Amino acid sequence: MSLRAFVTLLGLAVVLIAGCGDSDERPQGTPVATERAAAAPTPPESVQVYIRELVIRADTAVTAEERGQGLSGRISLADDAGMLFFMTEERVPGFHMSNMLISLDFVWISTNGTVVDLTENVPHPAANNDEVLTGISPSEPVKYVLEVNAGVIQTWDLQVGDLVTFEPDILG
Repeated sequence: MSLRAFVTLLGLAVVLIAGCGDSDERPQGTPVATERAAAAPTPPESVQVYIRELVIRADTAVTAEERGQGLSGRISLADDAGMLFFMTEERVPGFHMSNMLISLDFVWISTNGTVVDLTENVPHPAANNDEVLTGISPSEPVKYVLEVNAGVIQTWDLQVGDLVTFEPDILG
């Protein structure tokens, strides 16, 4: 079994238990394929995210299941890695962290590729003797959410108003 297949199976198992991700689920009975098709064109499995000098190689989370899985269960994240969540529409999502083992920064990005909010140093739930950490949201609607290692926002001095570009270009 390839590493990618193993990771995919592991991810599906964790989704059944709980996950880190967007708490706004799709309507009951909406198939994953339909949701992904509605986000056409289908984003690649990973994208390069550029914010000034910062470059992050981000896995993408497009479907409700992918967003629910998020970075749950990972014991580490490379310094230049992250996860880019695609919302079905620009909105104020509510994120939760369950089964998380690493602390994160959240970069909240509008439809036009502008940083609209930043959430720094969100501890993994076990750091506070919690099972789940809830209530992680931006101050205004976003289309994309970039999760990176805690400390990235401070290290790279990211600011609200910074422009974000993607390779390949997903803003279309």
